[in-house]
Amino acid sequence: RGRVIYNGVDIPPTPGDGGMVRRQLGIAPHEPVIFALQRLALDKRVEVLLRAFQACRRETGNGVLIIGGKGPQEPALRALTAELGLEKDVRFVGYIPRAGLGSYFLACDLFAFHSTFETFGIVVAQAMSYGKAVVTVRNTSLPEVTGDGGIVVDTGDWRAFGQAMARLIRNEPERARLGEAGRRRAEQLFNWDRIAEQ
Repeated sequence: RGRVIYNGVDIPPTPGDGGMVRRQLGIAPHEPVIFALQRLALDKRVEVLLRAFQACRRETGNGVLIIGGKGPQEPALRALTAELGLEKDVRFVGYIPRAGLGSYFLACDLFAFHSTFETFGIVVAQAMSYGKAVVTVRNTSLPEVTGDGGIVVDTGDWRAFGQAMARLIRNEPERARLGEAGRRRAEQLFNWDRIAEQ
């Protein structure tokens, strides 16, 4: 029998403040923010995330989606954003340097990640390390990484994805509970110090 030694992430020492990103992007302090980070490529199916966000906004009436990352699908995704009437509510911020990435995790209320194949899903573990609840899909490694730190739905099911995001936006105690569970999981399983010991 083998033993799994996971990939790792840097665990932030203190929660910190995400106000700078909100101010830079013109997002009010009270506005719910969903953050997504991935390559803008076909295998990530970011269009599912956009449709899910539209469904989420229909339920909650508010919210901003920040999409980090670059890739060949960006023009098509921007066009779909316009087609869905979400230009004012979606921010494409491009590549985020590592030094500034923490500010985006701190600025968001929850992290959303859709992908059709992941060998690990390091951005999910990073979000969890910042105490952010995650909404992702039941695919390859993602449920194992997420554990009790978020909600997992079927791949490609934008309706269920949107409902999960809306549920967490409206339910702050559940969002906080999942975020705390995710942070504990990241500290226990994905902490580089622990991985080095293993």
